[in-house]
Amino acid sequence: MNAPKLSSYLNQFQVLIKVAETGNQSRAARELGLTPSAVSKSLTQLEGVVGNALISRESRPIQLTASGRRILQVARRVIADIEGLAASVETETLRINCSVAFGCTHIPRISNAFQQLHPGVCINVTLDDRLINLARDEFDIALRISSEAAQYEEDDTCLMDISWFYCASPEYLKCHPPIHTPADLRFHQCLVYPQMTSEGRWTFHHGVKSETVKVMPYFSCNSSLLLLQRALAHGGVACLPDYLVSHYLDSGKLIRVLPAHDPGVTHRLQAIVSPSVQGDKTIIHFLDFLKTALQEKM
Repeated sequence: MNAPKLSSYLNQFQVLIKVAETGNQSRAARELGLTPSAVSKSLTQLEGVVGNALISRESRPIQLTASGRRILQVARRVIADIEGLAASVETETLRINCSVAFGCTHIPRISNAFQQLHPGVCINVTLDDRLINLARDEFDIALRISSEAAQYEEDDTCLMDISWFYCASPEYLKCHPPIHTPADLRFHQCLVYPQMTSEGRWTFHHGVKSETVKVMPYFSCNSSLLLLQRALAHGGVACLPDYLVSHYLDSGKLIRVLPAHDPGVTHRLQAIVSPSVQGDKTIIHFLDFLKTALQEKM
């Protein structure tokens, strides 16, 4: 049976059910949003398929014939089965918690691509830099950026390593003294991310050597995303994660300062899954997709 015929039969079943409920073709037409002639035509077509009259047109209210009552039972069963099937295909909601910077940078692209492959999944994202309790806050997945030395649970998934760079805009560097050594930063506008500063000092590793420089926090903020915007606005030198700045370094909008040096700190992006959804297929598919998407872009 082809799709047009199946759709026609379903419409005819719905008309028969409504006529049986109302006992009146005109009233059935109003409730179905059809014309009386359309209702009459639908009944006639169904009678042609069955080969028997389904209603007694002389009676008021309309009464079903014996064939009509049998077909009515079939029609109700078929419609109920279809409605039950539709109700069983529920939309899933994936609840994600992640940092503001990572969420704004990567979640729009990744969530869009994932939902194109899984259109039945809704995604609810909460951006929050604080540590959260998955069970209490009712999230399925928390994406957390932690130091390499942090302790992780056995079920946590490492998505990628995160490196940090010292960088500034070309315009800023043109207008300020050259930076040849870490000590030169003492005379620059430093955009400070507190978590990457120890006792007011930035750390620089070069090979086996390490040194620290006390910097003046010309502008300080707990959001690396805001520090990125300040750096792009030629506001100074910032220490920023690669997932934020790689694109701007590649395009030349930012330049690495002291490229032979690095802060000596590596963080990791971890996916922590709520115990209540461990083993859920949608969660597994999303984590696999997320890891692949990040590896392709980073």
